[in-house]
Amino acid sequence: MGLVCPKCHTDNLLNAIFCRGCGERLNLNEMKPEDFIQKDDKKGVTPLWQKIFASVVFGIILVIGGLMICPSGGASKGTEVSSEEVSKNYKTLLKKKEKSFTFSSADASALITKAMNLPQQAGGDILPQNFSVQFLDDDVIKVVMSTKVYGFLPVDYCVKAKFTVASKGNVTWEVLGAKMGQVPMLFGLRDIPVENVKRQAESCSDLTKIKGKTKAAKCSGGQITIEI
Repeated sequence: MGLVCPKCHTDNLLNAIFCRGCGERLNLNEMKPEDFIQKDDKKGVTPLWQKIFASVVFGIILVIGGLMICPSGGASKGTEVSSEEVSKNYKTLLKKKEKSFTFSSADASALITKAMNLPQQAGGDILPQNFSVQFLDDDVIKVVMSTKVYGFLPVDYCVKAKFTVASKGNVTWEVLGAKMGQVPMLFGLRDIPVENVKRQAESCSDLTKIKGKTKAAKCSGGQITIEI
């Protein structure tokens, strides 16, 4: 509690006799209620706009966090191929034979997940659990790598890219978009999901073999045809 000098409006101690600002005598009998201030309360009060701003920021953080752990969706999460014929074709593809092979999104997802020995239980902060693909039109592929960050937090890394086969084994990719969960990654943040998906794909020996043998490829309508 303090006193405000009626003359110069300087804050003073409650037991002050003279104002420390102007030297005016402080007569308690002439003081008005508004001349008494509660210094601790004045310092501790947060302006309303700051409270609103903090609430909005906190809300945005919660929404983004929730969207990041929401499944990306759209790609197959299956772990089993639809037929023995598909598995046979896949094994033949890994060998050096001049053939053409067609795989659906679900079958390719199951084969790749198995080839990568997923789910991964240890080996880093980001543990891949499932690697799924969706073959779109015009040679566009959507890849979703479901992971557990730090072993417990589910996060999907989603990358959409258009591929081009210039010559045998020369497969290039143009990234069209990337997400973490449902949150689009823009500018430099796009590298986070792209690099994580790329690193996992390059660690798979089967995918490396197939890429090296590919002479041509075409995907549309939920399937891909590879010529070697």
